[in-house]
Amino acid sequence: MASDPINLSICISSCKARDLLVQCLETVLKDPPNTTYEIIIVNDYSGDGTAEAVADQFPNVQFIENPGPVGIARAFNMAFSQATGRYILQLSADVTPQPNALSRLYEFMESHPDTGMAGAQLLNPDGSLQPCGRRFPTLLSIIWNKLKFHMVTPADYFHMSYRNYNQIEEVDEMPNACLIIRRETMDQVGMLDENLKRFYDDVEWCLRIKKGGWKIYNVPQAQVIHHWYYTRTPDATFLIQTGYFSELYVFKKHYKWWEFQIIRSVEIIEILFRMLKWAFSWLIRPASRTFFRERLQVGWQTIKMALTIG
Repeated sequence: MASDPINLSICISSCKARDLLVQCLETVLKDPPNTTYEIIIVNDYSGDGTAEAVADQFPNVQFIENPGPVGIARAFNMAFSQATGRYILQLSADVTPQPNALSRLYEFMESHPDTGMAGAQLLNPDGSLQPCGRRFPTLLSIIWNKLKFHMVTPADYFHMSYRNYNQIEEVDEMPNACLIIRRETMDQVGMLDENLKRFYDDVEWCLRIKKGGWKIYNVPQAQVIHHWYYTRTPDATFLIQTGYFSELYVFKKHYKWWEFQIIRSVEIIEILFRMLKWAFSWLIRPASRTFFRERLQVGWQTIKMALTIG
């Protein structure tokens, strides 16, 4: 890491991911971007020894530790605020960049001045495609995706038939696992919306970037392994409520009033449908009644939350 002006600030958010973070840092330092760079890590304290591991093995990185979870958007914004580079790389701790991935993202941005953001091609740990790069959600697409979510496998749910995942394509939004954003773009549209603790923070950011007149691309030549299946929290209350809140929040902020009202109604109907299934399972599965009772409580809390928004 040279003393010359920094071109690329690599900003990493970590929570309960010590081993994956170490793997991520080892990979980045073994195959660094072909430009001046800095590494900034924001870790939500979890008592797993992350701070000690980073201090021992990577003393030259900037390390910030929160006393507890603050949410993905807040953690990344803390890193962005310290960044000095012309470009900012948003990198999740559960990502392992493949050879030349970061250099290719940097070179792409350098050669495409009208691009505000570009994202890497995501791969599963077994090397299979983790589909990314989609159109913005619409009222109809949300309803259709909710139907598909209850009928097909996750792979079918995420795969977009209109995409060619082997070619560089302009897209509406990219997931926040490995994104590079231009400094001018961030200065214009702002950082991540910290009201979004999880889910839709990347979509909401991309909406502002597109509205600002910038292009967003998926660059498949830059590949990274994303271990997202291994980092999902088992806290059902958090996942269910945060997912519904995030969707409603983004629709209220960026879409028409009547679209927000319809989406809210659709979400409440979906939650009631889930509650019916949980209630039936509570009746026929006595050994799991505590689990399904908790799910029913979550469902009721989520409905009350949905009714209070707006």
